Amino acid sequence: MARNLQVDDDLSSDVQFVKDPSGGQSRLALSTNRVVVSNPGDGKELLVLGSERSWAFKQRGSGATTALELTAANPKNNNKNFVINTEGRVGIGTTSPDSRLTVRDTIPAGTVTDKAGLVSTLTSQLPGQGLASQTAAIRGVNDEGHGVQGRSRSHVGVEGSSVDGTAIFAESQNGVAIWGQAHAGPFAGLFIGDVRVVGNLSKSGGGFTIDHPLSPTEKYLNHSFVESPERKNIYDGIIELDADGDAIVELPTWFEALNQDFRYQLTPIGAPAPNLHVSHPVRDGRFHVAGGAPGQSVCWQLTGVRADAWAKENRLEVESKKSTADRGHYLHPKVHGADDKDKITSNKTDL
Repeated sequence: MARNLQVDDDLSSDVQFVKDPSGGQSRLALSTNRVVVSNPGDGKELLVLGSERSWAFKQRGSGATTALELTAANPKNNNKNFVINTEGRVGIGTTSPDSRLTVRDTIPAGTVTDKAGLVSTLTSQLPGQGLASQTAAIRGVNDEGHGVQGRSRSHVGVEGSSVDGTAIFAESQNGVAIWGQAHAGPFAGLFIGDVRVVGNLSKSGGGFTIDHPLSPTEKYLNHSFVESPERKNIYDGIIELDADGDAIVELPTWFEALNQDFRYQLTPIGAPAPNLHVSHPVRDGRFHVAGGAPGQSVCWQLTGVRADAWAKENRLEVESKKSTADRGHYLHPKVHGADDKDKITSNKTDL
């Protein structure tokens, strides 16, 4: 039988060499504190185990629980470094990986502001050219469950940040792109800054909250939105009637392109004006008021229903039936004397 390896019989230096007879290079060197596996072609080290490198390989368990463990010779806090088991699961910082890759870490005592269990960094060699717009440092793909899931007991579950791009992007073909649900917390979503919605915005109520003008450090001031079963726009102003008791209200050039179905209100100031009326309705960007006293001030209000292309294509459905899954459930069960288990969001697939 041909020999591929030969053992050097020079044992005078407490070192044994296993050589490749064809090239003369050592493939394996063993000593008291050092094991070296080298490339027979160029003699470069492929694997070095020794006290100065502080690494050790060993087998854990047996049978179905067998695993290969790479650990520090003197691990801190008995932490295990790297494990691969017979199921192909990889553990970093744990000897019992419960997923394809399980990473566990412990935050040391003291203040830690920038520590992560897993960090992935992707650097483009052609920055600024837009060639890597679909790449990802971390990408999760799942046919039915979560693509990426983050959980935290007391802080942020998932965080995204970007200098010039989008910090977090979500897209769904047939479901909900982003779902926020607060159980005991005050908000399902908190946005600090401007928010744009391209599409319909549905809500149970709304308004503005600001620091109270008279007590900005102690109170808030809240106002509600004005609601309507139509997509209404409201315009108002004050005019002064001329010597004949008439006035013309000038409107923006786009007014009639945006609005239709106009409604008028006129309120005289300082004295009654029983004959005050709209003498000519909206046309060519204006409407006429007549019948008041000369020089009298008049408050006017004009409403219109949106008639732009988007509004026509997306007409407001004032009454709509609940879906089959939502029937028998409520958006706000408590106000109807029902339990939280009857809430529509609780009837959805667990997120």
